Amino acid sequence: MKLKSIFVLIVIAMLVTACGKVPAPTAVNAPAPTAALPTEAPYAPVIDPANFVAVVDNPYLPRIPGTKYVYEGMTADGLKRNESEVLSETRLVMEIQATVVSNQAYLNGELTEDNRDWFAQDKEGNVWYLGEEVVNYENGVLKDHAGSWEAGVDGALPGIVMLGNPAGHIGEIYRQEHYVGATKDKAEVLSISEHVTIPYGSFDNVLETHDTSDAELDLNEHKFYAAGIGLIKTVDLTAAAEFVLVEFIPAETSAELLPQPTSGFPPGFVPNETARVDIVKPVFTNPTSITNPLLPITEVDQLIQLGLKDGHPHRTEFTLLPSTKTITWNGEQTETRVLQFVAYLDGRVLEHALDFLAQADTGAVWYFGEDVYNYENGVVVDRDGTWLAGKDGPPAMIMPANPQVGNIYRVENIPGNVFEEV
Repeated sequence: MKLKSIFVLIVIAMLVTACGKVPAPTAVNAPAPTAALPTEAPYAPVIDPANFVAVVDNPYLPRIPGTKYVYEGMTADGLKRNESEVLSETRLVMEIQATVVSNQAYLNGELTEDNRDWFAQDKEGNVWYLGEEVVNYENGVLKDHAGSWEAGVDGALPGIVMLGNPAGHIGEIYRQEHYVGATKDKAEVLSISEHVTIPYGSFDNVLETHDTSDAELDLNEHKFYAAGIGLIKTVDLTAAAEFVLVEFIPAETSAELLPQPTSGFPPGFVPNETARVDIVKPVFTNPTSITNPLLPITEVDQLIQLGLKDGHPHRTEFTLLPSTKTITWNGEQTETRVLQFVAYLDGRVLEHALDFLAQADTGAVWYFGEDVYNYENGVVVDRDGTWLAGKDGPPAMIMPANPQVGNIYRVENIPGNVFEEV
C-alpha cells in the first residue's frame, strides 16, 4: 500500500517508518469442537472446562469487554431498539469463566427486557452459549423472568452460537441452546460470501445463518455477521421485520477491559491491544486541514521519489489535488482531501490511485480509502487494493498525533481483504 511510502517521503528528513503487508485476518480454522456438531437427538455435548480459553474473539462474534452495539428495527408494534454491551465481569458456568453481555430491549422507548447472556470460547474458536438471566417488563413494571436458563442446571445444555470455522460447515445444523420444555434453538450456515448494506455501512464476505427452534415455532430468522464486528443484521421472517446495526463502539484501550486476543488474526500474530492508539472514535471539526508535522498532506503540493526497483528506474509521485471527497461512515459525513499517487517503472505507469485522508481534532491523520488502478503494459488489469470507509470497513489511523515508541495503530483494517498494523 503506497501510502506507507509517503511516510518515507515526508518524514525522510525527520523520521522514517514503514511496514509491509501481512495477510488479512481469517476465521480460526476449527476442527470439530469438543462436542460434535449435533444434527439429531439425543443432544449430549461433552464439556471440558480445560478446553476453553479466556477470551471470546471469534471474528464473527467477538465479545471483547467494553464493546457496545445498538440495533434498531420497525415492528408491527413500533420501533424496537436493542442495546448490548460486553461487560468486564465474568460468571462461572459449568466450571467455565464465561464472558457476560448485558442486553436491554426497548419498544417505542419503553424498556421491555433486561438480561445477561453468558458466552465462552473453546480452543477451536467455537463460541458457546451458556445461558442467560432474563428480566421482562410490562408498562415499566417487572413482569417475570421467563426465558432464563443456565447450562448444567435443571437439565439445560449449552450450545454453539458461532462456529470457529463456518466455511467448513455450510449446510450443517448445530444446536445453539437446549433446555427441554423451554428453548431448543438451532442454526444452519447458509453462506459466507454475502454482501450486506445497512445504514452503518456496506460489508462483503458476510456470514449468513438461518436460526430456528424446536420449542419456539415463531423463531425463524436469518442473521448476518461481519468479520471483526459481529452481528450486523437480523431478518425476522415471522414478524416480517428487519433489525440492523446502527451504532458500534469498539472496546476502550484498557488493560483491564481488553484481554489478549488469541485468534482471528494472521498466523503467529498476537496484538498488544493495550498499546493501541486508534481505538477512540475520532472527531472531525476541520478535517481538510492536514498539518500533522509527520504527515503534512495539505502543506506540500507534490513529492517525488526516485530510485531503482529490480535494477530498473522507479518513480513515485504524490500530488495534492484541489478536490475533496465526502465519505459517510457510521452515519456521519467527513470531508476528506484527495491525494493522487502515481508509480512508474521504466517510464510506464504501474499504478494510479486516489487516496482519501482527513485530520481529526487530536491531530491524528485518518485514512478513509483509495481508488486504485493497476497497470500492465500500459493497460489497466485490475483495481485490487480499492476500498472505502463505510462501505468496506472502518477508516484507519495512518499517523498518530504524537507517536511514541511502542504505540500500535492499524493503517488498514478491512475484514476479509487487508489487515496492516504499525
